[in-house]
Amino acid sequence: MPGTGLVLPANAGVLRFGMTEHAAQWTASTLADVRAGGWMCGAHWTFFFVHCDILVTAYACTAVPIRSWGT
Repeated sequence: MPGTGLVLPANAGVLRFGMTEHAAQWTASTLADVRAGGWMCGAHWTFFFVHCDILVTAYACTAVPIRSWGT
């Protein structure tokens, strides 16, 4: 959804722009096993999951101040 985030299949929820790491992982975990950790240049946090052979990587960019994040 442009400007909103990624709608997950099977009514699993929406990964919204600006979510906290915990909220994003919780939403993604309703669909698949979440693998946290790793490192990505310019990211506060990152995690990934695989659903139906599609790899999805979620991360928080350091260009956005943490204080502006929602839930």
